[in-house]
Amino acid sequence: MKLLKPCLLALSLLTGVLLSYVPVSFVQAQDVAMPNITATTPALVQPQRDPNYACTQCHKKESEQMHGKHASVVNPNNLGPVTCTNCHGNPSARHREGVNDVMVFTDENMPLDQRNGVCLSCHEPDNLRKTFWAHDVHVTKTACTNCHQLHTATEPMMGISDKARIGLCVDCHSQQHAEKAASVSGVKESP
Repeated sequence: MKLLKPCLLALSLLTGVLLSYVPVSFVQAQDVAMPNITATTPALVQPQRDPNYACTQCHKKESEQMHGKHASVVNPNNLGPVTCTNCHGNPSARHREGVNDVMVFTDENMPLDQRNGVCLSCHEPDNLRKTFWAHDVHVTKTACTNCHQLHTATEPMMGISDKARIGLCVDCHSQQHAEKAASVSGVKESP
């Protein structure tokens, strides 16, 4: 047993010395072609499951699900698909108990700048102005959802004729004038 320990030690040392002389081809890090990635290069991630799955388990109505352009475009902020949480935010653990903790665009209690801010995080204000002058006038005074629908298969405002668009302006402004006149006179119109 006394002879075994020194023999094993000598064998280990001899193996180490022999291996250091054997030519081994290691790939150098600089030899590997790497993509040109910078800190500003966005990561493209393909989701492995439906990112809206948790939402659609409860929100099953047709009007609560995404269709049309929002369901098929790329979110310019993260280069991924547009998801429920991109626009509505992340719900808390108490959301299923009825806690109102996400953006509801039709909720008049939500500040207008917050509701429109979500839309403007993807839709460039300059492009909207070029598309239709009313965007410039109304963006700080009315919610985007007063004219636009978010979950429909087709956006009713897209491709609308100038005559129909003017008709919408007249309808809305006529209603505003009637409401203002009623509030001044103290008489409220019935809907």
